[in-house]
Amino acid sequence: PCFIMKFSILFCCFLLIMCGENQSKQSTYPSDVTVDSLITPVFHTTQDVIIPMSGWLEYLNDSTLLSPASGRIISLTVNKDETVEMGRLCASVWAENAYGQFQNYEIRAPFKGVVRDIFVSVNQTISQNTPILRITDPSILKSSITYRPWQYGFIKENSAVRIAKLNDIPTGRIYRISPHKKHLLFIFNNPANITPPDTPLTFLLEASNVQGSFIPREYAAHSGSLYFRIPPHDTLKVYPIAVTDSFTMIYPDLYALDSAVILKTPPYRTSENP
Repeated sequence: PCFIMKFSILFCCFLLIMCGENQSKQSTYPSDVTVDSLITPVFHTTQDVIIPMSGWLEYLNDSTLLSPASGRIISLTVNKDETVEMGRLCASVWAENAYGQFQNYEIRAPFKGVVRDIFVSVNQTISQNTPILRITDPSILKSSITYRPWQYGFIKENSAVRIAKLNDIPTGRIYRISPHKKHLLFIFNNPANITPPDTPLTFLLEASNVQGSFIPREYAAHSGSLYFRIPPHDTLKVYPIAVTDSFTMIYPDLYALDSAVILKTPPYRTSENP
């Protein structure tokens, strides 16, 4: 009898613990019916896509020439906005060298380009490393972009890159990929000698035959990330990866889903691993 009584007490305690855990789970994962949400279909297909990236456009060759020693400017042989050939004499500095002897230091153009700025004047006394003039090569432009980890699988060297709303610059290409730094270098020819704007631009990277999971584009038009409710698991945080005219790519492979519940407001708990 004592054994039966002890067993009954232990069984009742076990039932009480299980009920408590069940109530805590229910409080952690609220019902989807009460969540402000909408339902979207999920398509699994192969598409030619555009990957938007934001960054700055700069001159590939942009050099500010510095004085090699403390001294005096004795000549300036170029003017602002003048085009110069590589090796052209631009300025001369009369200065004392390490041996106490005075000599003439010649400042020459490191590449063919345009004199953008002149920072000194003739007979001005300057110190070492004083900026003398700035030369840029307007024929080639670049952009250094930091990409997101989930974009790496779709990035290849020499892939085509366009600049949104800047049609006078021809399509460029990915010149270099640095996986450890998550860094891309885009290169563009600039036959019209367009000056890079002082605002960020949107670069459109083209990728062909990309296989993945897509939703209609209007569902992700105004958001940097989406929250997918996948009961009974945590909510999945999804980042738009690429776009087409009609679709937004949300993940390389969510093949278990034919539809998803998108939460309009961030949930209490999220995960980035489906």
